[in-house]
Amino acid sequence: MRAWRETGDIIAATLSGSYPALPQIRRQENGSPAQLKDFLRQLPDDPNRITVVYLAAHQSPGGQWHFTDRSVASWESLLDGLPRLRNIRRIVLLDCCYAQAASLWPGWSEKIAPACIYASPQNCPTPDLFAFRRRPVDCQALFPHAFQWLKQRRSDDDERVSFFGLVWLETWLSQPQPPQSLVDWRQFGQRMTLLARKAATQIRAGESSEIISVFSG
Repeated sequence: MRAWRETGDIIAATLSGSYPALPQIRRQENGSPAQLKDFLRQLPDDPNRITVVYLAAHQSPGGQWHFTDRSVASWESLLDGLPRLRNIRRIVLLDCCYAQAASLWPGWSEKIAPACIYASPQNCPTPDLFAFRRRPVDCQALFPHAFQWLKQRRSDDDERVSFFGLVWLETWLSQPQPPQSLVDWRQFGQRMTLLARKAATQIRAGESSEIISVFSG
């Protein structure tokens, strides 16, 4: 999950850089299903504030999450007992294989993600890429703004980032100003979808995934 940890850092850095007063949610890594459930239960639920949450894991096509302790939990069990959200302006960034499969579970949009940007459809995995190698994907050509941003922060020539993370970063750096409203975020998600589709036409199958943006209401 090295690439997804790096993606989490990228998303945190872009958000905090654009919104200096943004409250930070405590990061949780490599926990158990019970710990993830506690994390979800403790997420802010303020109906007057837009909240952005990044979730990443190994997920199966059926929407089961695989944990580092070798346990497996479905979204049915993770959703059980969680209250309905008061905040319809929570945006979840779900960066995992078969990401949209999570939305098939009853209660997903009401308890977790009224709005969600999925890293992949329910029937497809999503890849990670080497940021500074030209093969199999030339990130400098496909994601020039993201490449330059990462180059300035480079700590490892073998740095890996999820495809979702590269699309996020390129889209973020290409916009005139960060999203301020839910409408802005919806448009941002749509731009991520378009960029992912454009990238998919220029690289081989398996090195990209379709990014899907769903905003209810």
